[in-house]
Amino acid sequence: MLIGHSRQLAYLKKAAANGMLGHAYLFEGPKHVGKMTAALEWASSFFPSAECGFIAVGSHPDVIVLSRERHLAEEAEKNENTIGVDDIRELRRLMALSVRTGSRRIAIIDGAEDMTSEGQNALLKILEEPGAGKLFILVSHDASRLLPTILSRVVSISFSYLSETDMQKFAKEAGVLAKDEKDFLFCAGGRPGVLTRLVQDSEFQTEARERKKMIASLVASPFFEKMKAVSAFAGDRDAESEFFFGFFRMLREELAGALERGEGTHEQALLRNTLRIKRYMDTTNVNRRLALENVILEV
Repeated sequence: MLIGHSRQLAYLKKAAANGMLGHAYLFEGPKHVGKMTAALEWASSFFPSAECGFIAVGSHPDVIVLSRERHLAEEAEKNENTIGVDDIRELRRLMALSVRTGSRRIAIIDGAEDMTSEGQNALLKILEEPGAGKLFILVSHDASRLLPTILSRVVSISFSYLSETDMQKFAKEAGVLAKDEKDFLFCAGGRPGVLTRLVQDSEFQTEARERKKMIASLVASPFFEKMKAVSAFAGDRDAESEFFFGFFRMLREELAGALERGEGTHEQALLRNTLRIKRYMDTTNVNRRLALENVILEV
């Protein structure tokens, strides 16, 4: 179910209708905002509606999906962290086969940043001579990990967080109860993929609620409680990411309230410092625990 991103899909469908379609596209943006869902939705537009169900479950012969969880080459099955050259070679073989049901064969690489350097170089050779009727869609939340030569051969389509209105609509479609909506929308923060998991995974839901309470209590917490909070998630990249996401949302809400009162100097400084530390954690080998402690101690 795709909600939002109507501007991106309208542009892509118009390009196809006007004969202005490129052979390779990069869907880039934050995690869990619906990039893969949009890729499948767009791929479905090239086929009769009766075949869309096969695309959604990954069984359509002319829509090939590759990811680190879904390998194409048998010898790559044991590799759970990357998309290797064997997968790309198999992708090339499959894309060279005759189209079975329509006029186009489509390859979707979900998590394109997970390709090894050898895999990326192998893909580059395919993109240089893709062949008629072939369409490649790379889905990535970290395009900086892709080779510049690959980036130069794709049309980049940016995806961002959904608006509050779209998320409220998505929450209703997903069956979120009224009593849970406020908490779920805060934790999801414009990411429909996270909202879906909150509905389906009770353990994840509990973790998200506890994280939200912890973030909200940081201001009044004594030193030892703040250090205890750091110990709860330091070293877990996903947990760290979710902490920062919720922390940024809290800071933005506090800043908005402070600005209405004609204040906000402290909140602005705290937000700038948090963004600076997060950037260091993402781009350098800074001690992650110390960086997290620095963020929390300034609250």
